[in-house]
Amino acid sequence: SSSQESSSSQESSSSQANDASGGSSGRRRRVYEEPGPSLSADFTFVARDPITNRAAAINPLTPDTDAAAALFAATGERVEAKKRRMKVRAAGDAGLSEQLLAAKSEFIESTMREARALVELPALAPAGVMAAEATRTENIFVAQPQQRNLAGRIFGGFLLRRAFELAFATTYVFGGARPVFMQVSDIDFRSAVDVGDLLRFRALVLHSEVGRCGRACVDVEVEALVTKPEH
Repeated sequence: SSSQESSSSQESSSSQANDASGGSSGRRRRVYEEPGPSLSADFTFVARDPITNRAAAINPLTPDTDAAAALFAATGERVEAKKRRMKVRAAGDAGLSEQLLAAKSEFIESTMREARALVELPALAPAGVMAAEATRTENIFVAQPQQRNLAGRIFGGFLLRRAFELAFATTYVFGGARPVFMQVSDIDFRSAVDVGDLLRFRALVLHSEVGRCGRACVDVEVEALVTKPEH
C-alpha cells in the first residue's frame, strides 16, 4: 500500500490571543490507499507550554503545492464554520435568523403536540411515536491511570470512544438492527477529567426519520458527567 501525507492550515484552539506567526494547534492528514477500502484521517495536535500548561504558538506552515494549498483553504473554511456555529449556539435564539427561528418554533410546536398526546392520551398518540426518555441508556465507570494523556488527565480520545460505543449501542437497541455510522456533529469538552473520577455516560435518541438513502436515520446525543456521590 502507499501513503500520502500533508498538513492543513493552522488555527488557534485557545481563548488566548495568538499573533500572526502561528496558532496553537495544527492538523495533519494521512491517507492510505490500497485495493479495497481506504482510510483518510485528520489528526489535530495542540501545543502546550510545559510550565503554564496553556496554549503555545507553533510555527506556521506554508503550502508548497496546489493540493496542499487547497487543503489549507478547505480546513480554514471548516474552522471558520465551526467558530460561527459555536457563536450561534452561545447566543441562543438571538443568533438565529428569522427563517431558522420560524422553523425551530414550528418543530417545537409539532413535537410538543405529539408529546402531549403520548403522555396524556397514549391510545390516541400517532403510530411510531415514543417518549425520548424511553430510549435512554447509560453506563458508569471509574477513570483509570492507563487512560491518561501527557498532561496527566484522561485522554479526550478515550472519552470520545466510550461516547461512540454508547451511541452505537443505543441506536442498535432502538432500531433493532446493527446501525451504520454516518457522522459526528459538534463535540464540546467543558472540563477536564482526572484519574479516579466517577464518569457517567448518558445517551438519548433525539430524532429519527427515513433518510434519503431509504433507511432510518437516528440522531443520538451522548452526555458525559463527572459524578461525585458524596456531594
